[in-house]
This record gives sequence, structure tokens and C-alpha cells, in this order.
Amino acid sequence: METDNKKEGLKLAYELFKDTQQDNLEYIYRGKFNTDITDNILSLAEESLRLSEQKLTIKKRVYFVMVEGLQNITRHQDITSIDFPVKPGLFVLQRKQNSYFITTGNLIEKRNIRVLQGQLELAILAYEKIVKTIASSQNMTNLSLAYVLNKQYAEALKFAQSPLT
Repeated sequence: METDNKKEGLKLAYELFKDTQQDNLEYIYRGKFNTDITDNILSLAEESLRLSEQKLTIKKRVYFVMVEGLQNITRHQDITSIDFPVKPGLFVLQRKQNSYFITTGNLIEKRNIRVLQGQLELAILAYEKIVKTIASSQNMTNLSLAYVLNKQYAEALKFAQSPLT
């Protein structure tokens, strides 16, 4: 039985390695997030970005979005007594040519969806007011992320294409 588990683990690791090489995945982590894991991911990414040939502004944007995404995963994990069959948090950093793709997420129980939806709507209202008075890159990014999470993609795209102040 233990040998079968090891074989399955090695098979999964090999498949992940192949996918990582093929899709230019810089980092991928799935599991419970805590400060140590977040700090390690950021340290690795910081070094990778430092060595990359990207413009400094791009490096800063990627790092900022990573920090925000990882903080959100850690802060908003659905702490539950139910043991999910899959790991609850996900972070993926992918680079294709000159573009970066950052994917983050948390599994949540269905019973918590309405509560989170209400919190998103309140966050959007608050950030819309803030952005009108203080159009900083952090506020615009937060509003854009809230739009995406609330499936308001056209609004999110508008802010993603806005120049930073």
C-alpha cells in the first residue's frame, strides 16, 4: 500500500514537472498557506524577478500583485472543520514571453458564498469612492481584483489598462 502511494506521488510530481516546463510555470503551490510559506514563495520570486530582464516597473507590479494575492489567500482561508479532499489554497505564477499570469484561490464551503459575495460588493463600493479621490496604483489594483472576484470583468479590465499614477 505504501509503495502504491509513493508511486502515485512520484507520478504526480513528474506530471507537475512536465506541465511546469511546458507552460513556463515559475511557481506553483497548493495547500494551506501561512506566513512561512508566503515568505518563502516571495523570496524565491524576488530573486527570480531580480535576475530577469524585465523592466523595473514590471518587476514591481508582478511582485506587488503576488504580495496582495498571497496575503489574500492567507487572510481569507476558509477555516473549517471539514477536511477537504484537495488542498484549500492555490498560488500559480506563470510567465509566457513578456507576460506574467498570477492565479490565486481558496476553496470555500458553499454555505459561505453569500457572505463573501456581500463582502465583495461592500469592498467595491468602498474602493470606488477611494479611487475617485486617491487614484493610487494600490487602490486601483485592489478595486480591479474586487471586480474580478465579483465577475465584473469589463470593469476590472478598465483598471488593468489604466496607467499607474
